[in-house]
Amino acid sequence: MAEFQAVDSVGVAADPKLKFSVLLLKAGFGRWELNFHDTWKKVMAFSPFDQDVSFNIQFDRKQFVAYSDDVPLDIAFQTSGGQLVVPQAQQSAVLDRLAASTVAGGIPARTIWESAGRFGDYGSLVVVLVKGNAPAEFYQLSPSPSCPMPFVAVVVNGDDYHQVIVRAMAQAWALLGDEYELPDNDFLASNLVHYDHRRPNVILLDAGQRTKLQAGQKFLSVVDSIADGWNISGTTSLKFNAHPNNGVTPDDTYRAASGQTQLVEGAAGYRLNAFRSDFDCLMRRKPYSTTLPIQDKRARFCNVCSEILRARIVANRNHDRSQRRVLLDSQRPLVDTIFWQKVDKSKAAIGTQVALNVVGSRGAKWEYSYRLDAELGLKISGVKLHDLNGILFGPVMDIFDHIGFNGLAVKFANESEHALSIADAFANKTTPPVFEDLQSAFDKIYLRGHRLSLTWAIPGHWDIEAVMSIVLRDVVNDFDPGGAVDAVKCYPQLSLRYRRPAGVKSPGTLAKVEYLQGTIELMPVNVIPTNLMSSLPGHWMHMATGKQTAALFTDSNSAGWDSDWDETKHQVAEFASDIIDEAKDLFGYDPGHAPIDFGLWTADWKSGRLLQGVDMGSLSSPASLGPPTARHGNVNLGLPTLPYWSWLFDYVQSNVTGTREFVGCYSTSTADAALAGGKPNQVRDLLSEWPPIADVMYLPGLTYAHGPFTRTVRKLPRQGAFDNIHVHPDMGLDDQGRTIVAAPFCGDLCFHLHWRWGIVSLTGSKAASNFMGWGNGRLDQGAHTVRGTPLIPPNQHLKVQLQKQTSSTLIAYCVRADNPDYDAYQVFLEQGGGLAFNYQGLRPMEIALLGTAMGEIDVGDYAKKIVEFSNLARTNPKSFDEQTRTLFHLLYPKYRFYVENGLIPNIQQAPESGGTQTTLEDF
Repeated sequence: MAEFQAVDSVGVAADPKLKFSVLLLKAGFGRWELNFHDTWKKVMAFSPFDQDVSFNIQFDRKQFVAYSDDVPLDIAFQTSGGQLVVPQAQQSAVLDRLAASTVAGGIPARTIWESAGRFGDYGSLVVVLVKGNAPAEFYQLSPSPSCPMPFVAVVVNGDDYHQVIVRAMAQAWALLGDEYELPDNDFLASNLVHYDHRRPNVILLDAGQRTKLQAGQKFLSVVDSIADGWNISGTTSLKFNAHPNNGVTPDDTYRAASGQTQLVEGAAGYRLNAFRSDFDCLMRRKPYSTTLPIQDKRARFCNVCSEILRARIVANRNHDRSQRRVLLDSQRPLVDTIFWQKVDKSKAAIGTQVALNVVGSRGAKWEYSYRLDAELGLKISGVKLHDLNGILFGPVMDIFDHIGFNGLAVKFANESEHALSIADAFANKTTPPVFEDLQSAFDKIYLRGHRLSLTWAIPGHWDIEAVMSIVLRDVVNDFDPGGAVDAVKCYPQLSLRYRRPAGVKSPGTLAKVEYLQGTIELMPVNVIPTNLMSSLPGHWMHMATGKQTAALFTDSNSAGWDSDWDETKHQVAEFASDIIDEAKDLFGYDPGHAPIDFGLWTADWKSGRLLQGVDMGSLSSPASLGPPTARHGNVNLGLPTLPYWSWLFDYVQSNVTGTREFVGCYSTSTADAALAGGKPNQVRDLLSEWPPIADVMYLPGLTYAHGPFTRTVRKLPRQGAFDNIHVHPDMGLDDQGRTIVAAPFCGDLCFHLHWRWGIVSLTGSKAASNFMGWGNGRLDQGAHTVRGTPLIPPNQHLKVQLQKQTSSTLIAYCVRADNPDYDAYQVFLEQGGGLAFNYQGLRPMEIALLGTAMGEIDVGDYAKKIVEFSNLARTNPKSFDEQTRTLFHLLYPKYRFYVENGLIPNIQQAPESGGTQTTLEDF
């Protein structure tokens, strides 16, 4: 294999995976015709990349490293105006070069520039320098199926060609946002209240904030925080420059930068409610634009962008990697984003079943079979896990009866839906099916992958391609926002796209593709079989029934704000001397100086949602202060919420039986309407009484929250009926004869499938971005950018069908992708599903704190319990597992049912969907 050579001799000794790595290639030049050093010198001389850091010897060459290859690429770029176009037949040239090359002592180049594919300090960028006579550029930082890495190309012509590279580096490395505007209605005004993928040089406001700043109010009295580069103090009022035509059309006029920090409306694609800091900036310049060109000597970074870049260069700050930038036109099946070091590729044919055992270094031991199937395409069957960590499990546990793919179809304009027969695709001789068995991932967390590619050649229409794939992952505790459980994950994904048919030169005559659809079918059979009864501890024998429970949940977006409480902070002097020591045990030290100084709290309900335990705090019982204190920290300080159902869920179906069908999320691309006639692409609010006034007992002499209790069920754009399903072994009854439903967390061989996480569940999460949903799919609003929206692209409509049997649940995950882009994968079930099997994602201290806050561990025993759990985890893992599971089984009823003064017993904290509560699901 060829090895890429260092362009710059300073700072390249470090592992390129620990720097932002730029790869310089060339096209159209001879092997010795171009000097890469000249281009790199121009890039590094552009302010503030020219910032001197030599005063600190611990710094290498800033945070960038550049490599090059003198062998020209086999790409004859074409031009369309100022845009470079890669001919279709040569689109794999960069990938082929990466696959055949190494860097820095044998590291596969694909692991740096293709599979890494991330922005931030450890990101990467491919740059192609093109020979030509006129300025032109190619700018694609969002990976596409044919170009799965941040990639720009530029004609080496004139004095300003290097500015394309500079802008791309600033965007991919420092996460600076685009400051230009877009024309359609989606970008009229910023209104994503829960949008978190903000860029430091761009300010997004709501309409109320805009009005206040336009009236001259101090900036920090209106906006809570801002990137350091803006240099704004509490006394600063910024000059407000409203959009010149009130957002009717994008402002593409050139206006010279003033050099002053101000608010200039129009940024991040939006015309209104989004602001940049000056009239002109390199980040306002738009690829391929004739009015705002990147290649213009007047285009420089504004003061704010310069300060942001300079601070990062000088401070050499090390930030976590950001998520891969995934947009509507840049989705890829997970199997294609992983660098597999061993690929067995073969022509696919319906045939023999292959049995495998796959073992990971972190504890996963998968057993399964695969075969290519005329009904389910790529069929995975008999999925088992070996040697799971936990007392409930035998040496081998059944997980899935099968996983497969069906229901594929395409809808062409002015035609009826066209079913895609899997057998027809296997018979395609022009584009025959291809199967890949993928092993030895460079990222060891991924254990094995399988990929089946099928193509339908429909006469007179676009070709339709389906990639049926699955990736199996090792054990990690990143499955839920709180990191509570250890889980393995699997990613069965169906990826569909339409492509140019062979021999068709004018595809514009082909009928438009209105939608692509298909179904991923899973059948979990995760039960504790009856033959394990004799091997279980006595108090766990009731689990060995061979039965299974399935439950549906709708995460709350409003439980943090839809109730009003009179809160009172308490100091140490208020406590009786005999309970001060207990309070010290709970919080680790004097309750007057509790963690992060938020003290201990009591609260009395005034109106709205009834939250379990919040109104029951008493100074005579430190344990009862857990809920009101936790709620104060959650609402006001961003701390994690307690796992009560009334805090987390708006409604549930706790025991699914028979056949069930519902909408999981709506598409923005059609006239989808909620069943009750609402507009699912907007925020919808519904007031609901719960618990009903009929369940309140008026007992003399008691002070309690007396209702009526009303909760606001708020659904965010595209949210459907339910957000997730938990499928777990039947857990029997609690000590009051009530069925145990294992939620939240559930680490008892529980299969979790989530397609949305609520805003409340993300508060306080250390990795919230992993659980955020999609924005509108363009610019910075792709996957993992908005709190509370579905984990599903905005043009996808999800329908979930369930068939519940005694010991199994057949789950059909049915997706329709509306108005797909040409040659762009539509990935179904991007998020995958997880099988959680213990609670050891939590540290012993966290387990003890949770048990104490929930009243299951006495406050006086809290400190002792931490020591006990820690010792058991180290010396007797089996006993630690048993005690942890026992604690969680005692906690599940506490999570689920109210224990409140004035309520009759056994009232569930979240109402059951159905009956009088059907409107909760349908609106």
